[in-house]
Parts: sequence; structure tokens; C-alpha cells
Amino acid sequence: MSTAIHEYRERKMQPFYWILTFEMMIIGMLLGLALVVGPLILLSLWPSGWMALTLLAIPLGLWMIRSLWRSLATRIWHNRHNDYFAIYEDVLRYTVWDRETREEQSGSIRLKDISEMYYGRHVMMYSYAYKETSFRERAPQVELWPVIHLIYNSGGGEKMISVPLAETREANEWLKTLAPHGIPLWLSSVVVVDEDEATIHVLRKEENRDAAVFENNIERAFRPFIEKKVEEEEQRAPGPEELEALDAEIRRIEEQEAQQAQKAVFANVGPLGWMVFVLQFFFSWLIMNQAVAGRIDPDGVIIPVLLMLVMSFLFFFLVKRLRWPHLLVCWGGLFVTQLVLDMIAGSSEEGSALYSIGGGLIGMSMVAPVFIWLPYLLALGLRRSAKDK
Repeated sequence: MSTAIHEYRERKMQPFYWILTFEMMIIGMLLGLALVVGPLILLSLWPSGWMALTLLAIPLGLWMIRSLWRSLATRIWHNRHNDYFAIYEDVLRYTVWDRETREEQSGSIRLKDISEMYYGRHVMMYSYAYKETSFRERAPQVELWPVIHLIYNSGGGEKMISVPLAETREANEWLKTLAPHGIPLWLSSVVVVDEDEATIHVLRKEENRDAAVFENNIERAFRPFIEKKVEEEEQRAPGPEELEALDAEIRRIEEQEAQQAQKAVFANVGPLGWMVFVLQFFFSWLIMNQAVAGRIDPDGVIIPVLLMLVMSFLFFFLVKRLRWPHLLVCWGGLFVTQLVLDMIAGSSEEGSALYSIGGGLIGMSMVAPVFIWLPYLLALGLRRSAKDK
């Protein structure tokens, strides 16, 4: 087989971001492992009914390990299976991967069968992770990168294959190799997101393209072309159909922004929601003092359970916008508050009333996910009833 004249392989994630992603996944799995092993260690060191309740955290830890392991395996697969394109003397060979089915599609296209090529832009998600940037350089999450669309004739009619690139230099190298074969070159203002049978028709619309001649740097022709298109769009009065489509797009964007605002879990807790954990700290301190004074049973279960249920209900009822992830926020808040209070109180003397009530409060906060879905549903129902009135 002859040597490739020019080849291009889809970029892998930059080492810094790849290592960061890998580390975050590993840390998450270690936390899951702690939830599995931790209760067993605690129960062996301090055997009690309260510590036995921590065993309920084991399924959550197993779920975290399994989910993060599968996510990491998927990311590793994506980073290793990159699309590949190579130009030989009279043929283009390619290997592309379907990210959903993980199926490989390989083939070759005779250069004489390529009828048109279009130079334009494609959407690159998380582009900051795939290009070199300086430490202080601002890297956007989404960018438009160069792409070359090749339309070719096959036995079943016309087909298209896109070569997504990362830099203008790479596009110039490709065009320098293809241009001598006499393939017509067009500039395209269409940003192709999902290729389908109608894509070729859209590319060929006269308002979307302009003929070009490759002169070593395609951007010299492309930039004026895009600027002209932008200016024409700004000056042209939109028709009724376009206005309707524009209104629909504005509504869609507004809905997306509203949904994103609702999905901002921590931002939607609000001051009243966070104040619940201050109340929890105060009442827990009061309960511990009453247990030390002998006024309540330090080994009792009812008071820690009631405190957890009441505080979780108040939290769910007072957050600005209630969503299911707030179950996790509530759980974390309950546990951290009790842990901090226990450290401040210094309930380390085994057998003391302070030790017993402190362990009970911490133990109940650790197994809170088993119970707090009840006040969550109650608060959700009350909020909806109040909203409907």
C-alpha cells in the first residue's frame, strides 16, 4: 500500500484536562469505597445499634462506584477511539466511530468521485479541553472550528463525509492536497450539527454558499464571505415566516434559560433554606445539653429521628425552587452540621451521655436518605397546593 500524502486524526483530550477528569472520577470512586468500607470499620470499632444503621450507606457506595466506573470507561473509550482520515494518491480512506452505538465505519472514496467540497465551520463542544491554552487564557466551552464537507458519488447516489478539523492550518493542508484534483470548492455559511439526507441540499442553496479558489490560505476568502453574510442578514428585513421562527427560537432560549436556572441546585436553596442547618445546629446543641443533664434518654431513637424529619421538611419547604437533587443537599447539610457540632462538643468519652446522644445524632444524619424522602414528598405536595391556589 502506498504512503498517505496527508492524514488527520481527531484530537485527544489535552493531558491536563484528561488527568483532571481521571482524578475526579477516582476521587469519587474512593468516596464510594469509603461508604462501603467505612460502616464496617466503624461497626467493628464501636459496635452499637446506631453504628449498625450506617450499614445502610453501603448500597449508595456501591452505586457510586458502579456509576463512576462506567462513566470513566465511557470517557476512556471516547478518548481512544478517534476518527481518522487519510489522503492517498487517488483515494481517501477513513475510519469514523458512532459515539452512541460504538460501531466503527471504515471505507474509501476515490478522489475522482468527489464532486464538490465545502469549507465552513462545525460546532466543537468542550473545545477548551482539546487545544493548548495558556494558564490565564480564557477558553470558551463551545467554539466553531474549521470543517471540510466532501460530497461524492457512490453506487447508491450522492453521499457526504465531513472532516472536522481543529485549526485553519490543518484545513489549508487538506485543501492544498485536494485542490489539484480539480474539485470545485465552495465557502459555506451553514453550521452542520447533525448530518442527514437533507444536508447536501442545504449546503447547495445559493444563499448559503459562494464559489472560491484556494490560494494557500482559505481564511482570506472565508472571513470576508462570512462578514458579508452577516451584514446581509442584518440589513435584510425578515419575512413573516422568519419572524415567527425567530419568536419561537427566542421562546425556546428563554425556556432553556429558565430550566437552567431551575437546575442550579445550590443557587436555588436560598437564604431561608440554608438557615435550616443553623436551626439544626441550635436544636442539636440543646438536645445534647438535655441528655447530659439527664432530662432525656441519650440512647433514645425518637428525638434524633424527629429532629431529622422536622429539619428536612423545613429545608424542602423553604428552598426557592425544590428539585430532587436537593435531597442530596439536605443529606449533606444534615451530616456536616452534626459532624461539626460533635467535634465542637467533644463527645469522645465512650459510655458518656454526650457520646451516646452525639453518636445517635450523627448516625441518624448518615442514614437520612432512608427517611427524608417522606418529608420531601410532603413538602413537594404542600408547595404545589399553595402554588395552585
